[in-house]
Amino acid sequence: MTNIKYQMLALAVMLMLCACQQQVTRTVTLVVSNPTDHDISGVVDGIRLQPVLDSLGVEASTPIRLTDELGKPVVTQIFDDGMEKLLLFESSTLANGESTYYVSVGFDSLAQAAQPAVMMKHYPQRKDDFMWENESGIWRAYGPELQASGERAFGYDIWVKNTKELVSDKRMLDALRNWAIADSLRALGEPWLLSRADSIGESTSFHRDHGNGMDCYAVGPTLGGGTAALVNDGQLVLPWAWKSHRILANGPLLAAVELDYDTLYVGTDTVMEHRTIVTQKGTRFNIIRVRYEGLSAPHEIAVGLAYHADDDSIRLNTPLKYMAYSDPTDQPALDPGRVEIGVYVPTLKRTALELGHLLSYADYQPGETFTYYMGSGWSKGDCPSLEAMERELKLLGET
Repeated sequence: MTNIKYQMLALAVMLMLCACQQQVTRTVTLVVSNPTDHDISGVVDGIRLQPVLDSLGVEASTPIRLTDELGKPVVTQIFDDGMEKLLLFESSTLANGESTYYVSVGFDSLAQAAQPAVMMKHYPQRKDDFMWENESGIWRAYGPELQASGERAFGYDIWVKNTKELVSDKRMLDALRNWAIADSLRALGEPWLLSRADSIGESTSFHRDHGNGMDCYAVGPTLGGGTAALVNDGQLVLPWAWKSHRILANGPLLAAVELDYDTLYVGTDTVMEHRTIVTQKGTRFNIIRVRYEGLSAPHEIAVGLAYHADDDSIRLNTPLKYMAYSDPTDQPALDPGRVEIGVYVPTLKRTALELGHLLSYADYQPGETFTYYMGSGWSKGDCPSLEAMERELKLLGET
């Protein structure tokens, strides 16, 4: 299993485990401290589970519950990051303030029945698409059936939305069902059924906005919306489709998947790519970790955004280690708004607009894991402008 070192997006938030075990109530107090000048609301925090269990004096199989300062149940999730188990929970803390939570023995059905805020799913019915979603966005990685068909779509696809509800599953399944009906009508060969078939297919196409967003971002043979690629002799070594997948966690607060990719040829090396994607409640940015097996020498690595617009739509900020881009979509005549995309690379060394992409470059050493953040939003949803995306990227860098 690839190790996922859990990392809060609000890194300035520090958790302190207070050994406040009480003989009668058997509680452990968690204090979340926010030393920044920004309120932090609805983010996922995490703490090592074993010290909590030890302080409670219980075994790993014992159910535990979390409440806030008012006694309200808080949703939790146990997540194995490959090294140890973590207790994840949603927290909100005022600027330069603290918030307190209490862990006790017991099962809270109300908290655990809450609707999940994240989702990951494989769709073998749609050319092996693998999709993941949080409250702000939906993303897609293309799978082996698409590669076998010869369709050249390489990087991450982006679907936009204007609701915190999880909608990708319904969009996909509605479209698949109606496409099947439309294909059946066309197969009958009756001319009068053709227009009916077209109407059915269009009525639930995920390429049209039916009220909560759509798929309107063009990928093709590019890095799409924030995929990483090795650089060899000044050219991007474009990955194609994932070869195998393993879902490591699937909500309610955090979802993670491990994707193994098909063989790449980098110079004289035969390379295998291993990619882990983590999405969380409370942030639009996914944590992406990439590791290459079989690489014999250092290379540059680049995170790319396929470029379809003009210079006014981009922000390349090397000192603050981010790039932002406002995409006009693949159907601007329908007034679809803009797709706002952001990438943050902690080890960024330079940015450029070249090779048909906005690119964030870093150095990659054989065997290491390269980590970056990618997220997107919709101008008709919760990210109204390129400037709004920039503000979030700057905050991400500060924390």
